Amino acid sequence: MRRAGLVVISVLLASGFAFAQDWPTYQGDSRRSGCPDGRPLPTRVKVLWVLPGNSHYLAAPAVSAGRLILPALGAFNTPEVVAVGIEDGLKNRVRWSNGPPTLGLPVASSPTVQAGLVVVGEGMHQNVAGALTVLSLSDGLPIWRLEVPGELRHVEGAAARAPDGKIYFGSGSGGVICVDSGKVIMGGRVFNAAGAEAEARRVLAELRAEYEKIKTSDEFAVEPGPGDVLKTTGGIPRTLWSSGAGKLHVDSAVVLAERDSGGELAQACVVAGSAFLDEEGLGERALVCFAAADGEQLWKVPLRWNPWGAPSIASSAGKKFVLAGCSSIRFDPAVLAGARGEVVAVDLDTGQLAWRLEVPGGVLSPVAIDSTGSFGVFTATDGIVRGIDVSTGRLTWSSTPSGPYFAGVAIAGMTVCSVDLNGRIRALSLQSGKTQWSLDLAKHPSVALPGRVFASPVCAAGRLYVATHNMEGPQTGAPTAVICLGGAAGGGGAGGILVDKKNSRVIVDVEIAPRKLPHLKQIYPIEVMVAGAQGKKAHETVLLSDVSPRQVHRALEQLGLKAGRPGIADKRRPVGPEVRIWIEYPGRSGLSKKVDLASAVVDRRTGLALDGGASSARGRVRWLFTGSAMVKVDPASEKKSYGADFSGTMVTIFPVTDETVFQSTLGMDAEALFSLEVAGILPPVGSKARLLIEPVKLPGKRGEGIR
Repeated sequence: MRRAGLVVISVLLASGFAFAQDWPTYQGDSRRSGCPDGRPLPTRVKVLWVLPGNSHYLAAPAVSAGRLILPALGAFNTPEVVAVGIEDGLKNRVRWSNGPPTLGLPVASSPTVQAGLVVVGEGMHQNVAGALTVLSLSDGLPIWRLEVPGELRHVEGAAARAPDGKIYFGSGSGGVICVDSGKVIMGGRVFNAAGAEAEARRVLAELRAEYEKIKTSDEFAVEPGPGDVLKTTGGIPRTLWSSGAGKLHVDSAVVLAERDSGGELAQACVVAGSAFLDEEGLGERALVCFAAADGEQLWKVPLRWNPWGAPSIASSAGKKFVLAGCSSIRFDPAVLAGARGEVVAVDLDTGQLAWRLEVPGGVLSPVAIDSTGSFGVFTATDGIVRGIDVSTGRLTWSSTPSGPYFAGVAIAGMTVCSVDLNGRIRALSLQSGKTQWSLDLAKHPSVALPGRVFASPVCAAGRLYVATHNMEGPQTGAPTAVICLGGAAGGGGAGGILVDKKNSRVIVDVEIAPRKLPHLKQIYPIEVMVAGAQGKKAHETVLLSDVSPRQVHRALEQLGLKAGRPGIADKRRPVGPEVRIWIEYPGRSGLSKKVDLASAVVDRRTGLALDGGASSARGRVRWLFTGSAMVKVDPASEKKSYGADFSGTMVTIFPVTDETVFQSTLGMDAEALFSLEVAGILPPVGSKARLLIEPVKLPGKRGEGIR
């Protein structure tokens, strides 16, 4: 079956761009997409690099700031967290690693990353205690560690960190716990997150200075390491609340969401999956929703099987749903026979069961939700990947069988990336479930490392990352590997432009241009808002893009828009359908910030921006889809080309040229009345952002465009 949705136009960019620098929850976002930046993979991929080793990777990694953060188990279950550099051309990919004595218990949880901090859980089922540890993303320095003592209390599921610094996590039979990472207690003093890291570094410097003083006179002197920082500071975060201890057993990752409580404001909440342990007779099979503020239980839905697949958040038809994968078995390949599973959907606002879909196989990983929020994809131990409609639970497509799946999927653009237990990678169409390409890691000459895959794959900036383990099975004790797949090295993968038909918009990757180049004596007046791949007059524009203007033109045609006619100076006015143009970029809080492109255009007489707000003096700047004039690039040839591709101009403020895609309704006579004010509106020069182009009114039928 075919599903209407997004159409992707791929453009090879000069460098990779992960829009989301943070990875604040399991699989990157509450949709468990495994690809928060939404960048598609190239249509053809190859193995770009392989990092061999002997560590075992059981949980999905996180991607942030050019690093892949991997939880690992070494010999005898020794814990380890490794930061791997993912840039092209690196000779030594391991940026840092941290293990004992900083980490005291095995690590089987996925890390989360936000605001330069790595949050990782410690402890497995066989341990009598657990812990939550925070490390610096830059060098792995431990900042604080919170122990969770007690029988069957461990942190196997990933924590979720909110923008305000609150961290929520499951602790086995300790239920769900909330701590404030902005209030860290060290030596009887309370520090915010930045202050806690500074204090940890101060302590480490003091310990090392003391060591340098005594190392020549004391033969027993031991050089201090990161673990000594925690011993000295005793840093722990302030615990705000815990809920469900002794009643629930939470091993999977929790998820943060907002529910409509029936009042004027949305209510932040935490949803956790609780399991029942048959041998111990502990816990309860249920999905449970807690108030994020105080841990009050808002609703609980009983389940038939254990929700090992972490809950994900979907939305469709004005409703929000919690989806959870459930299984009659645990992560044990030896008990696949007779496994049963299901996906359960619960209305987030009411706690009412919406639907359940049973399958002949255990669902051990979360349901990944696409960018529209209305379509889900999940794996099962029967070797089949399935696509479902979120609002009804209707099965839309099923893939051809492969090996059993313990790992979930990552959704990169319109591609679903799956890796079965035996290391066979398949890229499936999000629309149809058909295989686009496949690769067997065990047989690939660049890998040649047998290994099993429990950890879900993740994607960022057009790259796919897979990690293996060999703790059991026919290759027990054999080497393992971290594998990166993508386009040509240096290409950063595919992306650049996306046609989102569901939301009637075109999304274009851009970056903030410099206002002044080194060889220039002044900042020149800006007449171009967005420049394309060839005409990069950075000192005369606001945003740069590697996407060609012609591709943006064609993308709008796919939404049914027909270009008008560009204006030129004072000779003629521009005409064409009106569009809204927004700039979206990561804010300091970790949430994306969206501003009107016209907010940078300021009336010098009033100081007010022309973004259509209440303060606007002359109303909003209207952007028209004019399309470009066709020009003769080669005087010796009669062939004409799309003029904007030649000039590189995508959006102009004033009609100084007819070689553009969008023009404002301002004439040349207004040039002296307006200025560009980008300070405080846009992020620093070089920052990555996205341009959102939305038609004000869609036509009844598709218009004709350029040929």
